[in-house]
Amino acid sequence: GYIKCLTELLPMMEIENIYADPRTPSVRSMMESLVQICDAVKAYPSVSVPPTLANIPSIHEEYSLRMDKIYRATLRCCMCSIQSQPQLFAPNISRVLPSVVEPMLTLDANVLHSMPEKRLMNMTGLITTVLSIAMYDEKRKDSLLAGNKNAVLGMLLGKKRGSNNDGPANNPNDDRGVMEARNTVTALLTEGTIERIIETLVGKFLRLYSEEIEEWNDDPEGRYETDLAEKSSMEKSPRHCAGALLLQLMDRETDRVAQTLLELTQRVYQQLPPDDVNGMLSREACYRALELCHSAMVGRGQNRLNFSEWFHSELLPILQADLGEDSPAQMRAMQARAVQVVQAYSTSLKTADFSFAFQTIARLMAAPDLVTAFCAARCINHLALLHVKGTEESAQLESVREHSVFALGNTFALANRAESEECLSVTLMCVSALVEANGLYLEPVIQAIAEQLLSLWERARDSVPIHSCLLSVLNHLIMKMGYATIENQHVQTVLFPLLDYCTDISVTNRAETLLEDGLRLWLVTVVSSRVATMGPKLTNMLPRLEAIIRSGLEPDL
Repeated sequence: GYIKCLTELLPMMEIENIYADPRTPSVRSMMESLVQICDAVKAYPSVSVPPTLANIPSIHEEYSLRMDKIYRATLRCCMCSIQSQPQLFAPNISRVLPSVVEPMLTLDANVLHSMPEKRLMNMTGLITTVLSIAMYDEKRKDSLLAGNKNAVLGMLLGKKRGSNNDGPANNPNDDRGVMEARNTVTALLTEGTIERIIETLVGKFLRLYSEEIEEWNDDPEGRYETDLAEKSSMEKSPRHCAGALLLQLMDRETDRVAQTLLELTQRVYQQLPPDDVNGMLSREACYRALELCHSAMVGRGQNRLNFSEWFHSELLPILQADLGEDSPAQMRAMQARAVQVVQAYSTSLKTADFSFAFQTIARLMAAPDLVTAFCAARCINHLALLHVKGTEESAQLESVREHSVFALGNTFALANRAESEECLSVTLMCVSALVEANGLYLEPVIQAIAEQLLSLWERARDSVPIHSCLLSVLNHLIMKMGYATIENQHVQTVLFPLLDYCTDISVTNRAETLLEDGLRLWLVTVVSSRVATMGPKLTNMLPRLEAIIRSGLEPDL
């Protein structure tokens, strides 16, 4: 508890000149104590139970759990110290950083996987934190001096010129502890070590575990949702934190990390037989790493990876493979990863390759493997909108429109296979994107779309996300096709019941969840309608609008 309190207190402590501030000795001593605690409790599982407790049943397990909690709390406090007082903590980097890196490099994947997830997250998190500090970066040390010389910034921060906060006495570049920390970080990034770290992150953290492969077979929708959550910055996991560390390494040593990843991927591809399922998992992990680092590989004018060559030589054969439900889950996982790689590198697709990719991935929405199918739906959602830019008509957008009816058919078929709210939302978002990309081009199939939406509306029950997605689809249909959509009888069977449902403020929480989206759709409906044909139906809705106005609600339109 005391250690956790420090994580809240340290950011409040502003020590700008460690040589002049009277609190420095106490804070420095506290930081040294943190590192000593880390050293004392870092073993897992704990091997040194006090003799007085040795005879208590299950003491080893309980003792290990308690020591692990102390270790994790101490690591978090170290991270907080590094972020808030990097100069003061600098002398401890040479002790705490190797103690975290070494077990990651030396222990095998199964041993690491047996550790508590939060422990692994804190270990990778500490390395990421250290690498993010400019003061510990030999290449950026001059930027520290430049910052001190900014008199305007100093005045804005309330500093007085000539105060004891300035001057050579507080130059971090002359601090022995800072120089020692830089040497430690530099050693971490030397040739041979950085390659080992990358191989560790890919092979021990990004690689799918055996229980995840079992989940792929037993609960594919759950597996998909977990994989999707790991992409979110809000959802923390060992894999997510390892990905963050990989990106930090890429930011520090871009060319070396990129080259290491490419060489590792090529080595795995060449050395392991195509039908080796375990080798396929190693390859999937390499592809996941390249997906994470796509911005550094091809972004900002860089071309560290020839995506066109990779697409044709490796990705396309995987995407075109006909895999059934009885195909090994490792092979299906590889296909799902290939889909996500194409999505990540979509801006690197040449015009002809874009069309081929869109068709191939649209076909995969009908794949027997649900994880692959949902990944394909997200990718088609992305590809459909990628080249929608005002009135500009690109060749890629023409390709989307050429194959959209086929894609819509597979999307609705996938929606009927989906059971979870999250997965059904993914398919409806894909429908919405295809409608937005096509507009009037979908007018011949508007009846078929409306019939499918009606069945999905009946399945929605009280699901807020599903209703939000249905509102989005209808918004795009009406905005793109105008009164022809509203006057379609099949559309009306969904549109007006949905409007009635979403604007019924007598239902608990309806005003806080769906009212604003419902009012937007209502507005689009009114603006796009012809009074001669739709007047009576719109007039019948006015009492509902009166009730909303009288309620005093102020929806943010």
